[in-house]
Amino acid sequence: MKIFHFLFSIFVITAVSCSNGEPDDLKNDSSLTDSMSVVEIETDSGKLVITKIVGQDLDAAVLYGKDGKIAGRGFLFNGRPSGAWIHYDANGNIIKAEHYSDGVVKYNLDVTDFQTVRMNFKEMGISLAVPAKWKAIETPNPANLISYEKEVTEEGILIMPNFNLACGKIEPGQTLEILAEQQMNMLHEVVGRVETVDESYVTVDSCRAFLRYGKYYTENNMVGFLDAIIIKGDKVWVISCAAQNREQAEFLKYQSVFENLVMSIQFLN
Repeated sequence: MKIFHFLFSIFVITAVSCSNGEPDDLKNDSSLTDSMSVVEIETDSGKLVITKIVGQDLDAAVLYGKDGKIAGRGFLFNGRPSGAWIHYDANGNIIKAEHYSDGVVKYNLDVTDFQTVRMNFKEMGISLAVPAKWKAIETPNPANLISYEKEVTEEGILIMPNFNLACGKIEPGQTLEILAEQQMNMLHEVVGRVETVDESYVTVDSCRAFLRYGKYYTENNMVGFLDAIIIKGDKVWVISCAAQNREQAEFLKYQSVFENLVMSIQFLN
């Protein structure tokens, strides 16, 4: 089933678009640094530094231990832990990773997914932090399309967690909004039933990017995905991330991994 997201990535190479245009109904998740405020709270575990951004639902939080070193980092929703929280030892090594839902741990995450190595893809003009233990998969044209996946032996897994990154030239007259719509139309054509969970804009390495979270259904499977479209100059990059979702929302085990991939992107040119 990885072929679905492979198709989305190949689509970018042949039908890219570019613009700073954005739908009015999508929220802007960044460019809000002027509206940030920082709150420091002393706790039994150390000092919690919370960065609040007006217009965002989640607050970024960093926990400093008694020794002044970072002991953990993650997000808060209404003052409660939400999403992935990463915990560190005194030497900065990751010792634990957890996904919170409504302030309660829903999943213990694989620590190795957050141990990354920065990879430079010079032909694509981009670099990003890839989970060190994920393996590269052969693609038709490595100069325009790269792919990685994690080998999972868990019973019932029909699709390995994976991501594809493609780049292409901008087509005159197209917009970021059009490309996002075309990508969704293609997904509908390939798999049929698709549900969008969230759409937003962020800034990645000073460039405007469009994010879409969602899930699609096949005859015997449900897959969660995160797609990102990033524009710089006359080029566009699309990163398509997917993981099996099933009945217990297992996509949440990889959501933060995929988000880290997207936000780690740096342009080489």
